[in-house]
Amino acid sequence: MRVRAVIVDNQRILLIERTKQGNHYWIFPGGGVETYDSTPESALLRECQEELGVEVEVGPLFDTFKGNEEELFFLSRIISGTIDKIGGPESTRDPALWGEYKPVWLTIEEIAERNVLPEPIKRAILDRGVGNS
Repeated sequence: MRVRAVIVDNQRILLIERTKQGNHYWIFPGGGVETYDSTPESALLRECQEELGVEVEVGPLFDTFKGNEEELFFLSRIISGTIDKIGGPESTRDPALWGEYKPVWLTIEEIAERNVLPEPIKRAILDRGVGNS
């Protein structure tokens, strides 16, 4: 199982811009639930701290997606810290093999124009107007 944060702030959503082997796309921050994580929400707290260097408040479950494994998407907001670069395992990976990771804030209009994955979650965000309130 994987957990992802739909981090909303000031009518924008935080995504990770990826460029990998000629592909350019955006994904939601997060990662795998480990055996030592007590809940999916605690895994997401850990992942946001490791990957983004921020503490988040995990809100309600927004949606789920079943790809290679189940992914849970939680509405979230940053409550402390500043994002300046990607941390965690992603920061130590060879960009030639793993590509680049860059945190970016996008508006709903920008999300509509970009290759945000997974597509069903992108559509759910657009349909429900997340980030427009």
